[in-house]
Amino acid sequence: MRKKLFPIYREVDQKAEGFTLLLDTQSQHVYKVTHEKKSDYKFWIAWALVLALLKGIESLHLSMGSPLNILIVIVLLIISAGMGVYKYKETHKGGREVYYTQDMLEEYIEKGKSTLKGDVIVSIIAFLVFSAFMALFLIYQWLIWLLFALFIFYLFSLQLCHLSPERIRLYRRRS
Repeated sequence: MRKKLFPIYREVDQKAEGFTLLLDTQSQHVYKVTHEKKSDYKFWIAWALVLALLKGIESLHLSMGSPLNILIVIVLLIISAGMGVYKYKETHKGGREVYYTQDMLEEYIEKGKSTLKGDVIVSIIAFLVFSAFMALFLIYQWLIWLLFALFIFYLFSLQLCHLSPERIRLYRRRS
């Protein structure tokens, strides 16, 4: 039987190693997934490549008059969302089971409950920014607006995975 895990608490710390606690809905077991530290040089290399890409396509436009172009944009949005879901699943793979007392688990659930509002706000803001970039793309048909929209949609779908219905039900039962 496949485990249905959802996040109950996430700790992100720039100096120390962060982690996410996941709860299995069937067995009520808790799993801990540690976040690996990202290296700065990879970030700066990726940033330089993105800047070079943006410079290379700054004058390109994509006319939305053709049904094929509309289909391409829709497929790109689906791919972007799929990449967000894939990244979420990859970062929550390989968790090890941890054994907390019921009191500690309740404390983590309460802390996680306090971050739910922030997660919802971030999701709403990401969707609004995505909508603004898509509107700019549809108005000006500038390819860079589409790339920004696709990136924000990737982040939105990644953030949306943290807002599973099981997590919301768990917090509602606790209130």
